[in-house]
Amino acid sequence: AASLRKAARSELALGKPRAALALYEKLRATHPASSEAHTVLPTVGRLRLDLGDASAALRAFDAYLNRPGTLAPEALSGKIRALRALGQRSAERAAVEQYLARYPKGLERPLLERRLAELGGP
Repeated sequence: AASLRKAARSELALGKPRAALALYEKLRATHPASSEAHTVLPTVGRLRLDLGDASAALRAFDAYLNRPGTLAPEALSGKIRALRALGQRSAERAAVEQYLARYPKGLERPLLERRLAELGGP
């Protein structure tokens, strides 16, 4: 699992997101119970979103958030982006509110506060 993760990171560094995603997916398929299989989910979600598959991205972010770890802020932020891409405004609003409540000093707070206002929030 560690060698697949390292190879995927190398592909990302080379600017090859599709190759990186394929390696991350292989890691998840061949080592599903490994800690790496779980910790790569936010990255898988981000790559899926960047490659135009918001539905798959949302599934990856949700899978990580079902057992959140240190990357939970990033996963929740990604979930918000995926929901926005899918046009799910009410779910996006709920996720933004959740982010702001959980991470009051989060780096994305100003951006998310503006987005919440756009969505009709306080």
